[in-house]
Amino acid sequence: AAKTNGTSAAVTHTEHNQYGYVDLVTGTTDDGYAGQGFTQNWDGDRGFLFETLFETPAAITTLKFEAGISDADDDAGAVNQKATTTTATAGDFAVFVLDTDDDANFAFVSAKGGTVVGSQDLLAAAVSTVYYAAIRVDGDNVEAWLTPVGGAMIGAPIAGHGGAAGIEGGTAVGPWAFAQARAGSASRTMKWLKWRMTAPAW
Repeated sequence: AAKTNGTSAAVTHTEHNQYGYVDLVTGTTDDGYAGQGFTQNWDGDRGFLFETLFETPAAITTLKFEAGISDADDDAGAVNQKATTTTATAGDFAVFVLDTDDDANFAFVSAKGGTVVGSQDLLAAAVSTVYYAAIRVDGDNVEAWLTPVGGAMIGAPIAGHGGAAGIEGGTAVGPWAFAQARAGSASRTMKWLKWRMTAPAW
């Protein structure tokens, strides 16, 4: 389901575009947004691997962006605030998030029944860059990886998101991407290039 709010905010797909990507357009209203979710057909108790590619715009100032998995497809962002005290809207989720209201670094945030755990300052975001992200959920345990395409090889998963710090394995979740304006005058467009869910988690 697409979720938008604000002037010129939109989720768009141009027929025959290369790679079949979806544009998430923030629009020109401060905190306006565009999100796209899909049906919640997966859960950690069965296990799954989520993979995605997304591309940052030519300017990343005044932008918030999320990509991952969530228990809702119509929230005004799974994460409310990325900063040191991370807060959330969604109850069970795991997403990579960039929010220039805080800084220009990616974080990884997960929540189990509303208890939020954030791993901050993973990687400095670059403009016009394609990133590969993966999230593996097995039971309540979450592992995640993020790297620019063509960059460093993926190493050990991001630590600190297992058990009580992970996700509720019995809650159904689905793919989720979200872009939000952090200043009304500057619309930003994130390209969600592709996503894939593999179950069980390999």
